Amino acid sequence: MKHLAQTLSIGIAGCLILCGFSEAACAGELRGIIKNNQGVSRYDKGKPLDSFDFFTDALGELPYAPEVQYNIGNAFLQMKEVDRALKQYETATRLAKTNSKRDKEVRFRAFFNKGAVLASQNKVEEALTAYQLALNEKPNSEETKTNMELLLNGGEGGGKGDKEDKEKKDDGQGEQQNQNQKFENQQKKPQPQPYKGKDLSKQDVDRILDELKQQEEQIRAKQQREGAKDAPPDKDW
Repeated sequence: MKHLAQTLSIGIAGCLILCGFSEAACAGELRGIIKNNQGVSRYDKGKPLDSFDFFTDALGELPYAPEVQYNIGNAFLQMKEVDRALKQYETATRLAKTNSKRDKEVRFRAFFNKGAVLASQNKVEEALTAYQLALNEKPNSEETKTNMELLLNGGEGGGKGDKEDKEKKDDGQGEQQNQNQKFENQQKKPQPQPYKGKDLSKQDVDRILDELKQQEEQIRAKQQREGAKDAPPDKDW
């Protein structure tokens, strides 16, 4: 699942908002806006290290600008610093606390990217929660709904089932046996229903998480039973 790679520039008009409509106080904020927008330009050219330097310079002038925090998160993500990226997205959503269009956009993008990162780490419940928060900000976001459906249907990949299948192939078992095993597992495991509506309510999210938890418990119980069955008998001497 891809994150929203586009960074956010700040318009010059945003200077008055950030500095409380005081022209005298706007000199530093204006420098911060210029630095941020220069960072956006470097980021768009595929230079995350350069953009990171500009964003951190902007942060010195605009420590409470959620766009800058979000942009730093994207730069961290491009540099494979995913834990730092998550922290920046959390800071961005905390600072974007109004109902203005710009704050809602920051919250949507930060929650969406947080969901994509968590999904890539196979943290399904946390990813779904982040995606739901993104939908709260932009209920008609098809990209968010699509990512949630892919996650519910196991579309992210890299999970336990994929690893087990690969190990079976490496052990020399045939392709047909792998396909049969997959079919058998699909018949036995309870499958969560894919999301089809326009919005997910809190009850829907709770239901989905419960289904995932029950599915995990059943798989664990099955593995324990198979392990006990395959264990060699104890010697009686």
